[in-house]
Amino acid sequence: MIRLPQSDQRLTIIGKTGSGKTWHGLWHLSRFDFSFPVIIFDLKGDENILSLYEIRGVKKFEGIKPPKKNGIYILSYNLDNFAYINQVLKNIYYTGHIFLFIDEASSMKQISSFQNILIQGRSRVIPTIQMVQRPSNVSRYAFSEAEFFQIFFISDKRDRDIIRGFTPLKEQDYQLIPSETHRSIMVDVDRGKKIIVKSIDSLDKIFNTIALKLRKKVNKI
Repeated sequence: MIRLPQSDQRLTIIGKTGSGKTWHGLWHLSRFDFSFPVIIFDLKGDENILSLYEIRGVKKFEGIKPPKKNGIYILSYNLDNFAYINQVLKNIYYTGHIFLFIDEASSMKQISSFQNILIQGRSRVIPTIQMVQRPSNVSRYAFSEAEFFQIFFISDKRDRDIIRGFTPLKEQDYQLIPSETHRSIMVDVDRGKKIIVKSIDSLDKIFNTIALKLRKKVNKI
């Protein structure tokens, strides 16, 4: 039995648009203990992420300083405000004890503060879930510093080769995750283990789990 990512570890999820990356990312998020604030960076205006606003304890991120109270904070941004995002991430780096959920990590490739978080996030206690469409479009640190990967069907062999450079996957493993399904391969890098993920909780169940955990944390504030 493979272990799953814990609240202090880093996970990179790889797959094409529509593969279910955000859904699975939220499932992993629902398993965590919310012992410190979560900031979701939402580039696409994803409807599943925006639906989180219906949950008590989920708020819009405002300003440039990381929140001090437990909860989920959504930061919606576009490709024109990188200076702002860089400053926010710089403050997160120096503050530490913040959980990051990056819905499209390729948008962060040129942001120096995010590279620092990838490199030193473990010591700064900044665990991360990040979604990636193509490995070639993100920093190599998104792979070299991740303890876990979740990989959906990848059509480009060049991208598969990059992934194999950081995981124990073999070319034939991709035959186990057909493109027309939401199946994926979960990889525990440290232990060199992998498993096929065939199904996870529904979004409704994921949201209910997050709501219950947040209610307990928010009520303690």
